[in-house]
Amino acid sequence: MKSWRAGAVLWALLIPGVASAAACCLSSSAFGVGRLALWEDGAVLASFSAAPAFGRWDENGDWVADTAGTQDFEFRASVAGLLAVHDRVQLAARLPWVVNRRTADDIIDVNHGPGEALLAARFEAVPIGAFEKMPGVAVTAGLTMPLGRPMSATRSPLSADVTGRGAWVPSLSATFEYAIQPWYVQLNVGGTVPLPMGGAVPGIEQRFGPTLELGLACGWELREGFVVSLVTRATFEANLVQGDDEVENSGAREVGLGPTISWKVARHWVVQAGVDTGLFVSRLGDNRQGRTSVSAGVRYAFF
Repeated sequence: MKSWRAGAVLWALLIPGVASAAACCLSSSAFGVGRLALWEDGAVLASFSAAPAFGRWDENGDWVADTAGTQDFEFRASVAGLLAVHDRVQLAARLPWVVNRRTADDIIDVNHGPGEALLAARFEAVPIGAFEKMPGVAVTAGLTMPLGRPMSATRSPLSADVTGRGAWVPSLSATFEYAIQPWYVQLNVGGTVPLPMGGAVPGIEQRFGPTLELGLACGWELREGFVVSLVTRATFEANLVQGDDEVENSGAREVGLGPTISWKVARHWVVQAGVDTGLFVSRLGDNRQGRTSVSAGVRYAFF
C-alpha cells in the first residue's frame, strides 16, 4: 500500500492539473463530508450551517406554516475527519455542536449542546473509472451515537436544549457513481435501524422506525477545481414503536434539494458552500419540520 500511496503522491506533485481534474475525484469534496481523492491520505473539515424553520408537516402530511411571533432557528458547527487505512477503505468521523433559538408568546429559549456524532467506514468495491461503462460502487457502514439531549430529557421551556434523538443508529448504504470529465452523477441508497432507547414513559422502551434514505447528486466542473452540484434527497421513516405497540401515524417522510459549490483554492485547501431546503407544500413531508439550511465549510487534505 505504501508504494501505491507514494506513486499517487508523486503523480499529484508532478502533474497537479491532471490530478485535480481527474474525473474519478470530481465529487470527493463536492458536498458534505465526502470521501478522499485518489492521492489523499486524510482530510479534516470544519463546517457551519444556519437553518431557520418555516413550519412543519403534520401527521397527515399537511403543511402548516409557523404562526406570527413563533421562530425556530438552528445553528450547527461541525468538525469531521477522513483517514485512508487501505487502498479501498476509508474511515470517517463527524461531531456537531448545535445551538437552538426558539421564540413563542414572548418566551425566548436559547440552548446548545453536542449533536449526534457519526462514525463510518467506506469500502470501494469498484473504484470509479475502473471500467469504462460501469459506475463505481462503494459500501458504507455507519453508527450514529446519541451524544445530544433527546426530547424525553428536555429541561427548557421551548425544548431548545434538544440536540438529538437519543438513539444508537446503525446504518448501511451503497453509492453508485459514474464520472467522465467534466461531470459526475451519484446515487446513494441506504437505510438505518435505530436501536431501542428510553422514552418519555419510565420503564417503557421506544424505538424509532427503520428508515430508507435516497440521494441523487449531479455535478459539473465549470473550470479546473470549481464544481457545481445539485443534490436531491428523500427520507422515509416507519412508525415509532413504544413497548410492544406501534404508534399510529408516527412515521415520517421528507424530500429536499439544493445547489452546492466546491472550489479548490490551493493544493491542499477546498472551500464549500451550499443550500438545502425542503419543499414546503402538503404531501411532500410528514411529521417533520420544514427548514432551509445555508452552509459553508473548509477542507484541508493530507498527501
